[in-house]
Amino acid sequence: MDLMVGETLIWSGRPSWRSMFSFYFTWGPPALIPLVVIILVRWLSDADWPIWLGIVITLVILVLVALIAWFTRLDTQFTVTSHRLIIRHGIMSRREQSAHIDRVQNVSTRQSLVDRMLRVGAVDFDTAGTDDYEFVFHGVNNPRALREIIAETYTDRVREIEQD
Repeated sequence: MDLMVGETLIWSGRPSWRSMFSFYFTWGPPALIPLVVIILVRWLSDADWPIWLGIVITLVILVLVALIAWFTRLDTQFTVTSHRLIIRHGIMSRREQSAHIDRVQNVSTRQSLVDRMLRVGAVDFDTAGTDDYEFVFHGVNNPRALREIIAETYTDRVREIEQD
């Protein structure tokens, strides 16, 4: 990542590998639906649907869930500098969002029960004068600590601006 003149890197990271488990817990059980349906149809009717078909479909869905979680983690980069917050998505094509740190009005964290058990969460930023309705660092380790780093960086940046 290219930094601007006078800008320093404060924090950089990807969604935690532990955050992938939250995705698995959410999407893994629905992957079992084809197998359950085949078992129920066989049990409740005279249909002779092969159980191996349900197992294969379920395994394919579970592999897709695992790959989606892994690629989402690999594809996402979060960066905090002395001047900006940056979210970069993409491996082959790229999408980047950034906000100046001095425009941040509110920083909040969110953790579901599963996220709390996994010690991951989301850090959500509200920025002044923009429509960054989805400016969120999802799946970061220790979101409260990151929120504190950003608050300290913001305070330092405001002091720097006031001195100029």
